[in-house]
Amino acid sequence: MLGLALAVAPAEAAGPVREPVPGFVDGTKLAALAGDDAVSVEVTLGKTLLKPILRADPELEALAGGLESIYALVLEIDSASVAEQVVREIREIESRLIGRGWERVARVRERDEEVKVLVLVEDEKTYSGLVVMVVDRSGTPAEIVFANIAGTLDLAAIERLGERLDVPGLSDITIEGTEQEKREEP
Repeated sequence: MLGLALAVAPAEAAGPVREPVPGFVDGTKLAALAGDDAVSVEVTLGKTLLKPILRADPELEALAGGLESIYALVLEIDSASVAEQVVREIREIESRLIGRGWERVARVRERDEEVKVLVLVEDEKTYSGLVVMVVDRSGTPAEIVFANIAGTLDLAAIERLGERLDVPGLSDITIEGTEQEKREEP
């Protein structure tokens, strides 16, 4: 996530896109629960700021031209009770998204760490949104990462976007049963 922040550091971050766009998930409540002192990274890129980034890579622009916004938040929380409130909110976000038709791509839990990845599927290779939520309570401070990519994009665009903006994990995401995976099977 820090790679994402560094890749887009010159861009202004005035808060997440508020317009209702496909796949947008507002993560600002997590920051509000944790407090300003807990926010170590907050990056917001709306369509206006994304256009020049995409134009710099014509192949990526062709794949991700429908991208509307990227929002990333990294919290470092010293208080165990505040961390628990934020974790409860993450679980509520996950529950609401699944209730609205989002699909869980991955859920990993090891000791004090959790990773959740959800997508909003349009068709077998097009997605309207991606949410990645990471909780690491193995040390102090606890680290919480929330990332949302909204708009219409192809699975290949998610992978290329992860490479281009150095977003950890995005280049490794594949959706079970996609045409790309079917072509790769022997």
